[in-house]
Amino acid sequence: MTSIKLKCLSIHIGVLPLMLFAFLFDFFYPVAWAYLMVLLHELAHIAVAYVCGVKAERFEVLPFGITAHLSGAYIKKPIHEITIAAAGPILAACLHLRVISITLAVT
Repeated sequence: MTSIKLKCLSIHIGVLPLMLFAFLFDFFYPVAWAYLMVLLHELAHIAVAYVCGVKAERFEVLPFGITAHLSGAYIKKPIHEITIAAAGPILAACLHLRVISITLAVT
């Protein structure tokens, strides 16, 4: 996989043409918004993992998503794994509900 590597962040080379294409055809903001939402989703996993004592190894930004790699060998309790797994979807649901409420308030 060809990617641009920074310390613990890896950006797949396919992201750059995707962003350029989005910019040229005037849908950069929806694509950037989607990446931001996915980044926040992954950061929720990382935050809960940190609280549970699990270290994040690296982030990968791919053309159609972002992944966070955790050091799974350190997850000692099943409840920690469940809470880490649930953190991203819970945050995403809360953010989506907030965006919907703002949208309804504006219109």
